[in-house]
Amino acid sequence: MIKSGLKPVAFVGNTLLDMYAKSGSIMDAIKVFDRLVKRDVVSWNSLLTACAQHGRGSDTIRYFEKMLEIGIKPNAITFLCLLTACSHAGLLEQGEHYFNLMKKYDIEPDTSHYVTVVDLIGRAGDFDRAVMFIEHMPIKPEAAVWKALLGACRMHKNAELGAYAAEQVFKLDPNDSGPHIILYNIYASAGRWKEAAKAR
Repeated sequence: MIKSGLKPVAFVGNTLLDMYAKSGSIMDAIKVFDRLVKRDVVSWNSLLTACAQHGRGSDTIRYFEKMLEIGIKPNAITFLCLLTACSHAGLLEQGEHYFNLMKKYDIEPDTSHYVTVVDLIGRAGDFDRAVMFIEHMPIKPEAAVWKALLGACRMHKNAELGAYAAEQVFKLDPNDSGPHIILYNIYASAGRWKEAAKAR
């Protein structure tokens, strides 16, 4: 399509953009975006997702701000892309800013947004803040929220809070073996072999 000189329309262009992004060809994804005849919110979200998936937090924010400048209204997926990008890039303040900005656009956060914010705060190593955020969520935390905290505990080798987070997951999703493995790894890396053996 590109070689024939045709300019891609939204649906086909968005699909191509997504394909290139998932295959790791971020520059080709951006080229497709630049050639789109008309860019809708799905086009912008596809571009933001591509940048977020490849750890390009600053680019994700830059494109989002450009999106607002030209009058494209963001949706829930837009903010999930932003929060993911901020989490992977360690942009704590920016991530919290965009989470709060959702209210301005009358977008109610769902579980995926809360999971990403817990991941964002947890990756920054601010565990007191992460627990406080979970406790003050307006919806009941699902297993995915506690898994995000557990993952951060593994990253920072926080065995005590990791055990607590794992227990919450066990209660909410007893058939998931993943948290047991993560808990084992946390204990093993801390040299706490008795607890590691129990988790195993």
